[in-house]
Amino acid sequence: MAEIRLGGITLRTRRATEKDINRIGELLDQVDMVHHVGRPDLFNIGRKYTARQLKELLLDDTRPVFVAEDEENRVLGHAFCVFQQHVGDNILTDIKTLYIDDICVDEKARGQGVGRTLYDAVIAFAKESGCYNVTLNVWTCNEGALKFYETMGLKPQKIGMEKILADAPAKESLSEPASFLIAETTREQRKKIVEESIGNISATCDGCMAGYAEMYQEYIDGVTEIREINRRFSARYIKGMERPSDSEF
Repeated sequence: MAEIRLGGITLRTRRATEKDINRIGELLDQVDMVHHVGRPDLFNIGRKYTARQLKELLLDDTRPVFVAEDEENRVLGHAFCVFQQHVGDNILTDIKTLYIDDICVDEKARGQGVGRTLYDAVIAFAKESGCYNVTLNVWTCNEGALKFYETMGLKPQKIGMEKILADAPAKESLSEPASFLIAETTREQRKKIVEESIGNISATCDGCMAGYAEMYQEYIDGVTEIREINRRFSARYIKGMERPSDSEF
């Protein structure tokens, strides 16, 4: 689709194909982890699409998926898009929109212009497709993404708001503690909390479970609260994206 030279690497953007499914899945895990860390009350650790769902999605021209790869054909990022149009609606006009459902750059490839290259490719595709605008949603807990999109010139279109009415239902059994705090849990309970949280991705991401387990070992050992570990993870993730002169993610 397009090729651009940035710094010391050559980046190519193109439509994703079936051979990219495994790599896209790994990137989806990174996106989910950011959401889980930011809003664990809403997001479990898992994967947004199964391999079968991705295979079907890649054949759907109304939901184009793009990837950015380097000169060695390594996929460094993806962008999931969806065409939207309200034809015959009572109040909405029938403009054609390209909605960015998900965009991610490998955490090891940030700061190299990959995010900007992907975004520019999506914008070019939207123009070629006769779209009136490009839209997306971003969670307020994802500060790095917010800054990136602002740098790209996006403006708020609408704002979603919420009021949380109650805490999550309390869990009172020994196997299901009512609190995650170190002072209110045993080591066995904390170990189970971590295992249950990260077990969802063990079957879809080789090596990921071990990596996350290591990250939470201080919590299991009663040294650091889980919220502080999540905060540190989020800070590192965001730090890699706060380079508006280079790229997002």
